[in-house]
Amino acid sequence: MKKLTGVLLLVSALACACSTPSAPEFNIEPAYLDDVTTGWNLFRQGNYSLASTSFRSAVSRDVHLERYEAHIGLGWSLAMQDSLQKAVLNFDLALSRTPESTRDSVYILSGLSFVYRDLTPPNYQEVRDNALTVLERDPDF
Repeated sequence: MKKLTGVLLLVSALACACSTPSAPEFNIEPAYLDDVTTGWNLFRQGNYSLASTSFRSAVSRDVHLERYEAHIGLGWSLAMQDSLQKAVLNFDLALSRTPESTRDSVYILSGLSFVYRDLTPPNYQEVRDNALTVLERDPDF
C-alpha cells in the first residue's frame, strides 16, 4: 500500500510539473488608450480619415465589447466624413455602453443630434430629442 501511495504521489507530481502553464493575460488597456488618444489628436488636426483608422484599431482591441470611448471618436470622425449611417451605428453602440450619468453621454447625444440633422431626409424629431437630453444632463453644454 505504501508503494502504491508513493507511486501515486510521484505520478501526481510529474503531472503537475509537466503541465503547460497558461500564458499571462495581455493587458490591452495601454494600447487601447493609445489608439483613442491618437485618434482624438488626429481629429483635432482635422485628419478625420486617419482618426477613423486609429479609432477602428481601438475598437478591434476591445475584445470584451465593454469600452465606448473609441466608438464616440469613430462616430464623430465618420460624421465629419459624411458617413452618417455608420456614425449613427457607432454613437448607438457607445450609448448602449455608457452610463447616463457620465459626461461622455452628452458627447454621444450631441453627435447623434448633429448626424440626424445632416441625414437625408433629416430627422428633426431625433435632433430635437437628443439636443434636449443633452441640455437636461448638462445645461451649460
